[in-house]
Amino acid sequence: MAKKGKVKKIKPSKKPRISAAWIYVILLVFAVGIYANTLGHDYVLDDAILITENAYTKKGVAGLKDIFSHDTFHGFFQKEGKDQLVTGGRYRPLSQAIFAVYYSLFGLNPLVGHLSNILLYALLVCSLFFVIRHFTSISFPLGMSQHFAAVAALLFAAHPVHTEVVANIKGLDEILVLLFGIWSLYFAHLSMSRKNVRASIASGILFFLALLSKENALAFLGVIPLTLFMFT
Repeated sequence: MAKKGKVKKIKPSKKPRISAAWIYVILLVFAVGIYANTLGHDYVLDDAILITENAYTKKGVAGLKDIFSHDTFHGFFQKEGKDQLVTGGRYRPLSQAIFAVYYSLFGLNPLVGHLSNILLYALLVCSLFFVIRHFTSISFPLGMSQHFAAVAALLFAAHPVHTEVVANIKGLDEILVLLFGIWSLYFAHLSMSRKNVRASIASGILFFLALLSKENALAFLGVIPLTLFMFT
């Protein structure tokens, strides 16, 4: 009769050579450094529709009510029905509301928008490292998961596909939707694995903020349950 084989346990890895704190610093400096050259750039392309020529944005905080009660393009076309000249409706009030606040504080200052995009992109890169490490550490030693997460975050930060998003001030909506989406995923996992009600509430709020950022947040309705199925 064959002997039952012993289940191999993953031995805990030694302390990672580079601490998580240093990885965050490296990711922050790397992400900011890549796009620092955009700080001297002006408004371009879609910025006119959402910022420089949008009547609601240029009202500043006084335009917040209109921003949250109309299609994103309505303040640019300014006439009922003309916002439908572009196929499909767009309800992305969160980034536009942020632009309205910027307008109240700084006027039309592209430096503020570019700096905001760079810093939030750096925060997104650091958040990706944290969330990827969280999930990979479930099945792999901490050292291995930390190195994998760091490499993944660096590749994400350097990927040229993100250039248009970060360099274009209007691209704030893309940054916010992924930022809120991955944190919603993280807290959803905490709520399932630890039966934490507060984590469930946090996940719901973050997902709602992702929806207010851009409609493609709906993709997380598939991503979150699939991830929970794989890692819970």
